[in-house]
Amino acid sequence: MSAIDYTTRFKLLAAQGDLKSSGVKGATDDILLRDIYKNGLNTPLRKDVENEKEAPETWADWITRAIARDQQWRLNNPKVVSFSSTKTNIKKISFPRPPNTTIAKLTDADRERFRREGRCFYCKEIGHISRDCPVPKPPYNRTSQNQPANQAPRNPVYVPPQN
Repeated sequence: MSAIDYTTRFKLLAAQGDLKSSGVKGATDDILLRDIYKNGLNTPLRKDVENEKEAPETWADWITRAIARDQQWRLNNPKVVSFSSTKTNIKKISFPRPPNTTIAKLTDADRERFRREGRCFYCKEIGHISRDCPVPKPPYNRTSQNQPANQAPRNPVYVPPQN
């Protein structure tokens, strides 16, 4: 949370608790607000402000310095946004099928015979099923089946380039 966000929330809560800064150095409410505010800051920011040559004394000084230091740090350390996924991104290698080859549909009798013999429905070899077939399958071309080639997809998603 940024120092500005923290300060905004803190001021709202202080107002709800009827705590107000009098602006007078050494006033009880000001000392209380300053100490609570200071202790609520993240530790590196609090230590950074405390270690300045002239440490802030009032609550208002703490707010000003904490926000300034936080903004300075955020400018010098831009946040790197990364997206993680539970799926691993593996590029599939597709081998295009020559245009003159076609895959004939299996008849019900062939399908039953292949099941009994343990043959693959795709390559017709024994020892595996079509889901585990080592023969590369042609790429699935959705655009030619569902929409005209010149029409953009309905829900385009921006994918930033990877460096």
